[in-house]
Amino acid sequence: TAEAYASGPLSESLGFRLAAQYNKVDKVLHNSAPGVANPDRGETNANVRATLLWKPTEAFSANLKLNYVRHDADGSIRYSVIGCGANAAPDPISLAGGAFLVPAGYNCDISGKRYVLPDIAPPLALKAPLGKDFNNGVPYANSDIYFGRLKLDWALTDGLTLSSVTGYLDQKAVDFDAFS
Repeated sequence: TAEAYASGPLSESLGFRLAAQYNKVDKVLHNSAPGVANPDRGETNANVRATLLWKPTEAFSANLKLNYVRHDADGSIRYSVIGCGANAAPDPISLAGGAFLVPAGYNCDISGKRYVLPDIAPPLALKAPLGKDFNNGVPYANSDIYFGRLKLDWALTDGLTLSSVTGYLDQKAVDFDAFS
């Protein structure tokens, strides 16, 4: 993990703060299913935030915050409940109300108290619909989040302040994992 920040005045009425954080974890959990592409699932996070405070008079202030977050991971699942039938065999993946059954691809042996879930069941990883990239069946997760907020405060009298808050959010996230 690395963190840094800088802050201070740019002028008598304008101040700034810039902060950043980076975190990389090589092994969030271990997946002991045979043949998985990333048995030690990891993740990387980056966050950058900038703040400007403008106070031209005692009665007025404007505060602008901008934030960016990036998250990349070797899949989305942290915990999973595995469905095993009475015969101690994994329940198949049911599609279209049971019209199609796909072998689950995992086993019901939890004796080692390990996370055991395959990448994607091979019949489901062959082709991605609508031009999406399923990463050849290897789980992944990534997101980009942009957030901004502008707050304006205007003290009209000693007991009355007019405030305005405007926000912006843009999020793009893709998660692909064996959720079945």
